[in-house]
Amino acid sequence: ARAHRWKRMLEDGAHGSVSEIAEAEKIDRSYVKRLLRLTLLAPDIQEAILDGRQQKGMQLEELTPAMPMAWEEQRRTRSLA
Repeated sequence: ARAHRWKRMLEDGAHGSVSEIAEAEKIDRSYVKRLLRLTLLAPDIQEAILDGRQQKGMQLEELTPAMPMAWEEQRRTRSLA
């Protein structure tokens, strides 16, 4: 949910960059960037995470590095579906 809020802030021009968001939220820029990548997850995977139905042990660090762009590939490589 936080990542989608930040994405909207960037799209709406409320903040001009990831750095501005990080400064406003008083958090590390790399954390903002990692969370923003979650907006690229397949909708069903995002829904499972928000509903608490994600695979046991799923962590942010597992989701963000070199995440495939294709949703079917995400499901296969991360065993999230």
